[in-house]
Amino acid sequence: MSDMQIAGEDQGSTTGHQTQAEIVAEMTRLFVKQDSLGEEIKDLKKTAKQIGYKPALLAKVAKAMANAKTTELLEQSEELQSIIEEVRS
Repeated sequence: MSDMQIAGEDQGSTTGHQTQAEIVAEMTRLFVKQDSLGEEIKDLKKTAKQIGYKPALLAKVAKAMANAKTTELLEQSEELQSIIEEVRS
């Protein structure tokens, strides 16, 4: 395949689809945003720890809420509690 063909494929202008460059640019923008959000979450966890909360647990609850899985988390918590009570006996 020639350089011209590769360049033409990279542009994708004749197909009406997004070009590879456009997709990479969009992915790059999203990864930058993801990194920024990760830093914000890290800062919130640090704040929570300074206050005396348990940041890992708060993050777990927040993630479950974001994914609409709080019921599953509650069920898992009840199951964990049951197992702990059983093995302590």
